[in-house]
Amino acid sequence: MGGAASLFHGGSLAPLAAPQPAEALWFKGICDGILAKVQKWYRDYDRGEVFATRDWRHQVGGTVKVPVVRLHSIPFTRVEVDRLLGIVQALSENLALKTNAALMEVSWRKSRPVAAGPPGHRWMKLAFRKSEIKSLIDALIMAKTGQAAPASLDAELLEAYKKSVK
Repeated sequence: MGGAASLFHGGSLAPLAAPQPAEALWFKGICDGILAKVQKWYRDYDRGEVFATRDWRHQVGGTVKVPVVRLHSIPFTRVEVDRLLGIVQALSENLALKTNAALMEVSWRKSRPVAAGPPGHRWMKLAFRKSEIKSLIDALIMAKTGQAAPASLDAELLEAYKKSVK
């Protein structure tokens, strides 16, 4: 028994990639692509369509509507969505992020395919707060490195303020 059949059914050739343990969260290639997409999403956040606003008192008087949630259309594959959901459910402590990530499953089913792009991609309409996207990036970095992401500048400034007030 030779040829292709022996390669796929216990042939003597070693597998091309080492098998991953069952609890592995990060898979090179696919997860690197997810991280790049989410970082681009974070960088371009203010270009998104306004999804939700709140009233903000203006300095000169009156109130203005300030966007708090923006809607973005991002192309994802089914494998990327599944991997992203697994990482968020395993590593994120942000309950709002876990809830929004679970809604990505619904968004995938309602999404439309990307017409002029790689096969298998669909435009997903996602409405997240900027802080939730930052938490998503932190969870992805934690999955990749096995360590917590470095503290953001905002957290450091808040700690310094708390110490100065005491």
